[in-house]
Amino acid sequence: MKEQVYKILEENHIDYERKDHPPVRTVIEAKQKVPPMNGVGCKNLFLKDSLHRYYIYVLPEEEKADFKELAKKLNVAKIKLASEKELFNQTKLERGMVTPLAFLMNPSHSIIILVDSDLVGKRLLMHPMDNTTTISIVYSDFVNLMNKYSTDYKELKFD
Repeated sequence: MKEQVYKILEENHIDYERKDHPPVRTVIEAKQKVPPMNGVGCKNLFLKDSLHRYYIYVLPEEEKADFKELAKKLNVAKIKLASEKELFNQTKLERGMVTPLAFLMNPSHSIIILVDSDLVGKRLLMHPMDNTTTISIVYSDFVNLMNKYSTDYKELKFD
């Protein structure tokens, strides 16, 4: 799948930096195994709300997700981590491999991307559908891809 991501990035003239590394499944592992790169590390969580809508929540790697506050922002009763089965059914990924680029492999457009506003305008580090590689892309290019692929996204500001 990562070769498909590279092809899409190249077809859309998106400049990216790429570093291969041993598999990483957590932010802690990424800090230990990913070579230094230009960009902000991202934590990516695959979530489901009380209305059975799916989200990938992208936040700075050092931030802790507040699900209660997130549910308020989305105007839903509850939000939680989706099951591993739901993750695989929607993205063909396993836990520890979640990436905001999963929308590229989700033709049903059933995933909404949620981006913490602290990431807006920055260069982002993320996996290209494979946790043995990290790429760095500019936020505006990420937004352009979401728009091109008709992916719903929201920028969320927390106090």
